[in-house]
Amino acid sequence: MTAKKPKAKTTADVNPLLPAVPIAAGDPLARRPRGRPSVLTEPATKATVAVYERQILALDRLITDIRAASGTILDRSSLIRAAVECMIRAGIDPATVKNEADAVSAMLAKLAGGKAR
Repeated sequence: MTAKKPKAKTTADVNPLLPAVPIAAGDPLARRPRGRPSVLTEPATKATVAVYERQILALDRLITDIRAASGTILDRSSLIRAAVECMIRAGIDPATVKNEADAVSAMLAKLAGGKAR
């Protein structure tokens, strides 16, 4: 008794617009998940926020400088998440923050090693 050989997966199984060509076992198409690879390590929510154009330019410049200095490729989202995480971990007294300017002042004070006002 011979075991039935499973039907070979074809490119048409992956994408119906492609011709039906068998995919080899080691072919990246055979094991690649759909979509962009996730860099997130915990549950996340996609959010849209408005930022000033000068902030986007500064963020892009920082990303370029980091890549030039270390070779590390980062994106805007990762740096924004890092800034939010710093704000969370800084231990800033929420009662001292009434607006965006207060939040900036408190973060700068923490970064400088001083007490947030």
